[in-house]
Amino acid sequence: MDPRLYEAARAGNLIKLKELLAKEPAIACLPSRPTRNTILHMAAKVDNLSMLELIWHHYPQLIEKKNSRGNTPLHIAIQAGNLSIVTYLIDHVQHFISSVSAGDGEEENNKYVLLRVPNKDGDIPLHEAVRGRNPRVIEALLRADPKSAFIANKNRESP
Repeated sequence: MDPRLYEAARAGNLIKLKELLAKEPAIACLPSRPTRNTILHMAAKVDNLSMLELIWHHYPQLIEKKNSRGNTPLHIAIQAGNLSIVTYLIDHVQHFISSVSAGDGEEENNKYVLLRVPNKDGDIPLHEAVRGRNPRVIEALLRADPKSAFIANKNRESP
């Protein structure tokens, strides 16, 4: 990730972030080294909804990107316990999937895909929420995808 972009995001400087993205839109898609976090991972972690909305508006495809541990931005928001970010991502992930669906009749399955993405440990977002003991995040995830409660990780543990 570009150091200027990283610093603007870390500081929550929306003006600088907008300026950088306007001048060099492609820099938002470059992950950091060695974590491979994208700017969307970072926004999910720091609990800055305005920054996340700005990034989402221009780069919704970053929701699918995994970092070096296999975590998506949704995993990161859950680990940080950021309910407003988690709720935003759940709502917008489902709209994003619908908008990119090929119309192949798989929309019903596709809308759950990103809620069921496992990281390198096989943990889906719900595993992370249960581990973090955050009942409001757990509730939001179960409301969005009740069947995710039955998905086991690599240790054969369901959330």
